Amino acid sequence: MLATASAVAETIVKGRVIDASTDAPVIGAEVELLRAAEVLAVGDSDNSGRFLLSFAFETTPEQRALRLRVKRAGYATGSAKVIVTAGRPDRDAYDVTMLPDALARCVSGDPYLVTVGRFFDPPSGANVVQLSGYLARALSLHLAPELQKKHLPDGLQLTFVECTGASPHSLAHLANYARALGAQVFIAGDVIETGARYTVRTYFGDPYGVFGPDTSVVNRDVDIADPAAVALDADTYAHMLVALTHRYVENGRHAECVDICVAAEQLIQELSPGQPTPKIISDQREFCAARTENARLLP
Repeated sequence: MLATASAVAETIVKGRVIDASTDAPVIGAEVELLRAAEVLAVGDSDNSGRFLLSFAFETTPEQRALRLRVKRAGYATGSAKVIVTAGRPDRDAYDVTMLPDALARCVSGDPYLVTVGRFFDPPSGANVVQLSGYLARALSLHLAPELQKKHLPDGLQLTFVECTGASPHSLAHLANYARALGAQVFIAGDVIETGARYTVRTYFGDPYGVFGPDTSVVNRDVDIADPAAVALDADTYAHMLVALTHRYVENGRHAECVDICVAAEQLIQELSPGQPTPKIISDQREFCAARTENARLLP
């Protein structure tokens, strides 16, 4: 007796291709659907970033694992997992995010990453593209080693990365950049004045969207000629340190949040002696302390 062939039916996988940093559609991307190395269907994303792939596939009840692979010049390859059962995909539509090459170079995989993006030149036209590197090095020199001396949750160790290719043109995209780069906080900004020293406005984005697009700090008299001499405003340090607590709050780990806030208060007193504790830290400390039974951590 001849073996009965598996029944097949038309299966449709659709979705859209999105720029991870801006949520804008990626137009003209090549979209492939693969089972292992076998290409089942190929298509392109249209002017709205949407794609639709139609192919014949067996309707057996077993789950089949497939993969979308998306390519386009200027972007790192994107992918998404697709599970098909009885000829039906597990989602109505799939969003595939693509990371621009300029950002992909900055992804390090460090769990506590602070990424310093582009600072825009002042109206005078002076080129300050090097400012990102100076600030990243200054923060590594000033902040990271002193923070490690404090009582912190296990494994919390800051890494600062320069990424001049991270150049947001809208403050609304700061959280997107943080998520795309895998950063706990993303910093960018502009130079308001120049001279022997700089007045620098820093903007902050975090992957949880806690910081709004108008969250910023003005740092006056910033000397970028020597990273060892760079001194930023206490509020700039405070925003970076509070951003570290957002992951713990999201996971209900409020005691660790209190630990970080206490360490941040101590550190800022050392870096900016005589300045009051920035309100963003004291507010976050109170918020987390109210949600933990570990009140003994408060002095």
